[in-house]
Amino acid sequence: MLELRFSGALAQPDDSLWLSTLYALLEGASETLDIPHDNLDGTRYPYQTTPPEPAARAASSM
Repeated sequence: MLELRFSGALAQPDDSLWLSTLYALLEGASETLDIPHDNLDGTRYPYQTTPPEPAARAASSM
């Protein structure tokens, strides 16, 4: 499992930016580690800070 937390200037509340970042990480992991796309999953969520900062998790079912 990989968890990324973003703060400071990177903590923009733009959903499309974070979804694109998450999909790029999953695509890169799939290609680099030779893991089928079906075995990777990810989620974007607000990390519990004040104000909430974006975070992402990626995991393999293998």
